[in-house]
Amino acid sequence: CGPATSAVGPFYCPADETAYFDPGFFNELPTRFGPSGRPFAAPYVVAPEYGHHLQNPTGTMDRVGPARQGANSASVKLGLQADCYAGVWASNATRTPQASTGRPLITSLTAAHSATALDA
Repeated sequence: CGPATSAVGPFYCPADETAYFDPGFFNELPTRFGPSGRPFAAPYVVAPEYGHHLQNPTGTMDRVGPARQGANSASVKLGLQADCYAGVWASNATRTPQASTGRPLITSLTAAHSATALDA
């Protein structure tokens, strides 16, 4: 995927099927999301990158091809689909108990969490 710096932010590389995260980025999340958004901040960042990972083996990324610019570009639509996959995961993470604890990974996902995340 070429050289990348922490300025790029989290990203998924289809060539090696890996999501990359700068650990320092996660240190900034409490400041960006505020106290009410902390429980969902890291999953909010990680989940869409794994949404892109789902797009890779299904061939969606290959069908999109080189990204073009603009609000209606295929790359924007690819990002929105990854966000949708992230939302499906978040919904399930509020209901599915973890084997290790018997509790869901995310105990509650409220409109306030979503609003805080969107404001970040």
